[in-house]
Amino acid sequence: MPKNGTACQKIEVPLKPLNLHQKILNIDPNVEENLVLNKLSIVSKSLSISDGLQWIGNILPDLPTIVDQSKDSVTFLYQSSFVKTYLIITLK
Repeated sequence: MPKNGTACQKIEVPLKPLNLHQKILNIDPNVEENLVLNKLSIVSKSLSISDGLQWIGNILPDLPTIVDQSKDSVTFLYQSSFVKTYLIITLK
């Protein structure tokens, strides 16, 4: 707030349930021995990959909204910023 107190600004930050996860490109091979891993696989004939992305996008940050539709499956890797566990998401 300014010193004179005549103006303020409202900021809304949407928080997602797994907001403390960050997208990573690969899992460090040095930690695979003690790896704490969570897997989420969505395999459906009636749910498209785009629909799955919209659903997962409600709980995770930095998830793309569009992927190459020619692929049969997509995989995303996330690491918890707090406890350093891994989350692997596969959509088919």
